[in-house]
Amino acid sequence: MQDLLGYFAASHWQVQFTSRTNWSYALEASADLKSWTPVSQDAAGNGVSLILADTNTVFSRWQFYRVRPSAPDMPKEKIIFCWSGGKDSALALHKILQTAVTKLPRW
Repeated sequence: MQDLLGYFAASHWQVQFTSRTNWSYALEASADLKSWTPVSQDAAGNGVSLILADTNTVFSRWQFYRVRPSAPDMPKEKIIFCWSGGKDSALALHKILQTAVTKLPRW
């Protein structure tokens, strides 16, 4: 995944990125970084720009997003991107990711 961009469009959170051919992607949301819910349909990568949108965006203090990629040879637990909305949640996410990233295996 390259050229990742997240933004609101028509009051819905969406993410745009350059996808990889033969991969599939889904946008997921969480309020606590523990339980994740799919908020978009799976989309097939085609090597060009792909947009995934949460059409049921809930505006709350804590709303985190991640893109879950899927490839035939990729373990399911790998996460490529996580985003949070708002200054407070961004600071909290930064602290969580500082710890989590050091524990991720290389892929």
